[in-house]
Amino acid sequence: MIYPPPLAAGSRIRVVVPASPVKLPYMERGLAWLAAQGWQPVWSGRGTTAHFYTAGPDDERAAELVAALGDPDADAVWCARGGYGCARLLPALDRALPRPPARPKAVVGCSDATALLIHLLQRWGWVVYHGPMVAGDLGRDPAGADVAYLTGLLAGAPPRDTVSVEPLTVLRTGPAVTAPLTGGCLSVLAATLGTPDEWDTRGRILFLEDTQIKPYQLDRLLGQLRAAGKFEEAAGVVFGEMTGCTQHPEQGYTIQEALCHALGDIGCPVLFGLPSGHCERPSLVLALGAGYRLDPVARRLCLEDDWLCPR
Repeated sequence: MIYPPPLAAGSRIRVVVPASPVKLPYMERGLAWLAAQGWQPVWSGRGTTAHFYTAGPDDERAAELVAALGDPDADAVWCARGGYGCARLLPALDRALPRPPARPKAVVGCSDATALLIHLLQRWGWVVYHGPMVAGDLGRDPAGADVAYLTGLLAGAPPRDTVSVEPLTVLRTGPAVTAPLTGGCLSVLAATLGTPDEWDTRGRILFLEDTQIKPYQLDRLLGQLRAAGKFEEAAGVVFGEMTGCTQHPEQGYTIQEALCHALGDIGCPVLFGLPSGHCERPSLVLALGAGYRLDPVARRLCLEDDWLCPR
């Protein structure tokens, strides 16, 4: 794996809008938050006007993304918000940058940006960051992110080994496993099947999160991944909070029970409740491609990577 250099005071951050449009007040607050950390955010100013359901035509969004990833002076590329549209840019990204730039960058995003993160992780071998976005999260409420962990991890000095402060819920037990972490938004990951960016789960801990997906829809998405063999060689599975994933209050079962119904018999440990991406507790940043330890007995996910967390 290729690790980006740690961010430091004065690091130049290219902020991009590769999916749906942003609201200017949220963007401005998010940019101010980045600047308050001592970084230098750079935004083109585009991305506030909708073109169908995206922040402008594909060619405009792709050009912005290519310029940011190829910028030799940039230290990071940070997505402004999710919504929809990142997957539409990947063919253009391949054409413009058939090989990864010489200077790796910390790429941060979540939700729809899962498509971009998985592309860079699997095609370029970059460690990427599943974390809060500039306008969609930091510009709305910085308290919605675990700021100390976010800034610490990006600076190469995470404040703790244990990612999840509160214990996770065990849905299926098993031995503790140590493996690279991959994943993101479940519905986006399922959409990669049969494409050049099909999600590779072999020998990895899988992080799965989503929001506002009814239990039967979750079952269908997980069943699709299962039929494609995505859990056969997985080292472990950890779910996010799955916010709003209920059908109605009278359904008679919890979301945890529904997930057990879908995956309770797979051959690896399954845990639930990691706050990253769509969540109600302060969101945690995850380094996809880095090493983690998933421990059902301790009910924890811990960073175990000699580069990001030297011992």
